Amino acid sequence: MTAEVTAWKTTVHPQAPERGPAVHFHYRFTSGNRWAAMERVELQACAVDGRRVVILCTLIVKDSLVDGWFGPSTEPDLARTTDVLLLPYQMYAGPHAGDPKDHDGYVPPRILSPGSQL
Repeated sequence: MTAEVTAWKTTVHPQAPERGPAVHFHYRFTSGNRWAAMERVELQACAVDGRRVVILCTLIVKDSLVDGWFGPSTEPDLARTTDVLLLPYQMYAGPHAGDPKDHDGYVPPRILSPGSQL
């Protein structure tokens, strides 16, 4: 399965133009495997600045909408957005993920927040 941001732009949100800049983005999931198409996939969509510092993130789910918004907001300043990235959100490894007694070495990815450096 592949997930990609197909387009994004910094603009005003049509429902709240007075509240500052917003980022509108479009994405899509594609899969040639019919079993993968039935899986629930959750990703973080993150607006980042030129240094790959997270400005704001939101959750997207396969088979949900094909577009999303960050903001509108002046704090954090979404006008600094230079890219929108899709990143892992939830990778369930069973009830003992990260348990040192399990010794599998698997630790799910951390949830990103504003200020996280990629």
